[in-house]
Amino acid sequence: MMKLSSFLKVFTVLIVLAAFILYVGDSPLRAMKPARTKIVQTFVLDSFEKPGDWLAAFSPFFAKKYDKGKKMYILDKTKCAAKVFNGKPWGIKSKEEKKVLAVKASFDRKSYNWVEVYPKIPLSIRGRCESIDVWVWGGNFRYRLEVHLKDYLGFKHVVNVGWLNYIGWRNLRIKVPLHIPQSENYIPKLKVLKFIKFVMWADPGERAEGFYVYFDRMQIQTDIYIERFDGDDLVKDGQKKGWIPKQQ
Repeated sequence: MMKLSSFLKVFTVLIVLAAFILYVGDSPLRAMKPARTKIVQTFVLDSFEKPGDWLAAFSPFFAKKYDKGKKMYILDKTKCAAKVFNGKPWGIKSKEEKKVLAVKASFDRKSYNWVEVYPKIPLSIRGRCESIDVWVWGGNFRYRLEVHLKDYLGFKHVVNVGWLNYIGWRNLRIKVPLHIPQSENYIPKLKVLKFIKFVMWADPGERAEGFYVYFDRMQIQTDIYIERFDGDDLVKDGQKKGWIPKQQ
């Protein structure tokens, strides 16, 4: 009986000790990690002012016309095109920005038609990007907008923005998902995230002809804080001399 009693006492003490450890580990008594310093600023990624900087591509059912010289059907650029127009949302107050990107598309049949709108050169995003916003004019078409990004490892990520079935200008914003890598443990820690393109998908029941959309001022909200440390001058010096790879 004495042995059993002693065992029960030890067992009880162990249970109480384990409960106390769990409580401390999940309570304010636990040492708190200091919050990481952040400096979040907004930058214009592109304002769609220069003709020819942005291009458009269309899914296989794009509107076609017959080219007698080539003896084949080609893209009808009167129905599928992208160009710069004069215009501006009321929410943008800027004397320098006077233009918007206009995109139109028509297709031969209803389907999961798509339109891609992309810059000639992918846009590099500085800092650790938290969100992206863009002004988009909707004509009440059932098209869904996506943003396509590429991380420093070369992997592509698709972020859903939402449907464009509304009328007029709206500022649409997405949060950059935390699973998209923008840094690593090695110096230099920050890695460049790149904007690749917008993609718009038609609802299969939406009409095939006469889709129109406009884009203006794409911005990023990004953390530009860089941790200082003894010897951080060697990072820039090493990059200048080709000793440490630069972030493009």
